[in-house]
Amino acid sequence: MTTPAPPPLATHLRPVTREDDAFLFTLYASTRARELAAWGWSPAQQDVFLRVQYQAQSRHYAARYPAEGHPLIEGRASAP
Repeated sequence: MTTPAPPPLATHLRPVTREDDAFLFTLYASTRARELAAWGWSPAQQDVFLRVQYQAQSRHYAARYPAEGHPLIEGRASAP
């Protein structure tokens, strides 16, 4: 028996907005989770560190790239 292929994914780019901040922080934190786990910090210490690092990265991106140069890729499954 074969598994059916997933439906195609329709994607588009859109500018990042303030409303994306919580999602982008969660995404950023997820990329550092393994690294921080090795440090033995408490969850509160990790949160403070991650927020400071995320804010620094966000400020850097805002200064370095115009809004249209830092888009989000959004995807939605297309109907088969």
